Amino acid sequence: MAAANERVGIAQASFFPSVTLTGSAGYASMDSGNLFDWESRVWSIGPSVSMPIFRGGRIRAQVQAQALEYQKSLAEYRKRMLTAFSEVENALANVRMRREQSDAQQKLLEAARQAAELSIQRYKEGLVSFLEVIDSERSRLQAQRDAIQIQSEELIALTQLVKAIGGEW
Repeated sequence: MAAANERVGIAQASFFPSVTLTGSAGYASMDSGNLFDWESRVWSIGPSVSMPIFRGGRIRAQVQAQALEYQKSLAEYRKRMLTAFSEVENALANVRMRREQSDAQQKLLEAARQAAELSIQRYKEGLVSFLEVIDSERSRLQAQRDAIQIQSEELIALTQLVKAIGGEW
């Protein structure tokens, strides 16, 4: 974008006259034997001024073309910035949602552990069959499996957040 802005300035500078100063020096002789004699030395120096008078609107068209190129690069920059902000915002929302899920799942897991402990105590006292113990253990293991899954999704969301804010792998 900065380079496109520079090109607009360069195109606008074409409206102004350019002044050059040139010079040359060397040897010239009609006879090759006298080529490097002191009298065969020649030199010249002179200014040159060039003004853009009759260019048929070419400079104005170049300025407009460079200005349009700048506008295009500015729009692309804005689009990329909006995309970046959107990615960061989505990643933050995803992290927050996964954190809330993880907290809720941890509460569920703790309740399943307590239920499994109670069913084991009730089995030991002879109040329930072993089938209830197996069922409560299955529920506890499923809750633990779900908690691990949510934790891995939370880590993935954190990685996506780091990537969205420009972090490296």
